[in-house]
Amino acid sequence: MKTTHTLAAAAAVLLLSLTGCSSAADTTAEADSTVVDVASPTPTPTPTPVPMTMEEAGAYYLETSCVSNVVNDELDAVLTNPDATLEQIQAVGKKGVELTREGAERMAADTVLWPEEVRADAELVFDGYLVNASGYSSIANAQSVEEAVTYVWPSWSEEALTAPQRIRFALDLPSDTSEGCDAFTK
Repeated sequence: MKTTHTLAAAAAVLLLSLTGCSSAADTTAEADSTVVDVASPTPTPTPTPVPMTMEEAGAYYLETSCVSNVVNDELDAVLTNPDATLEQIQAVGKKGVELTREGAERMAADTVLWPEEVRADAELVFDGYLVNASGYSSIANAQSVEEAVTYVWPSWSEEALTAPQRIRFALDLPSDTSEGCDAFTK
């Protein structure tokens, strides 16, 4: 009879474990070992370029190019001033490097999608800005006023030379590179 009770008790324990039931002592042990599922951080999505309207592209282009045009004028003024010091010339060179690099970054910004009508020309202007940054760097590092004044500026490609005016034409902006710049150069 003892064997029958042992078998019945073993069968009951097996049945309870198969059905998910447990004794009160087992419940406490299970509660203590509960695993909390912690969600992993969600990766930040890469920004998708936002297509600009022609009007937005015009404002963006002016905001970018006007600042560059002002420093170009400053360099012309300091290089043609017979009383300019090397330090003044170098300061404009350093400013030019900074502003043309910023302009290049804006022209090729990953979050900006130029309208199809000007996209290829915007890439050419980007290249031109990098050429200008190189020229400004040479002026910033000139060892004498004469070296700065006689420096031969690197040239944009033939196609890039007219890209800014093609952009202005396509975006219905004035061809005068100083027109429309007041808001961006003060």
